[in-house]
Amino acid sequence: MNKISYKEYIKAFIIGSSICGTIFPLVLIASANARNGNHEIRWPTISIFFPIVLGLPNLIALFVGAQRTMLKMLCVGAILGLMLSSYGLFVLNYPEIVYGLKGAQRYRVLLLAPIFYGLVFSIPVHLANTVFKE
Repeated sequence: MNKISYKEYIKAFIIGSSICGTIFPLVLIASANARNGNHEIRWPTISIFFPIVLGLPNLIALFVGAQRTMLKMLCVGAILGLMLSSYGLFVLNYPEIVYGLKGAQRYRVLLLAPIFYGLVFSIPVHLANTVFKE
């Protein structure tokens, strides 16, 4: 088993929290917010919260095993999407606030968010990890 240096962990966090992992969710939320004209979202909080939340899973993927495959990154992204959508749905009520979804339509986020985050982590984040690999 290869020992991973602290520099690899720092690099993994920076890649996961960089623009390739952060821009997609922020654009999605901003477009839905502009469409509905709702201003209940705290943008400064989200702009600090999202890079940290997206950097940690990339770090965890490195910690679980040094080899980050596309399938592993897809699974990490899907689990993150399920956790974030569950928190957004049941605690913050974001589907109604951001997207205007009411009733049973609110639960669509539990299906769509894991797919979306899985794709974000398996394509741009995985590619960035591959490019910046030593």
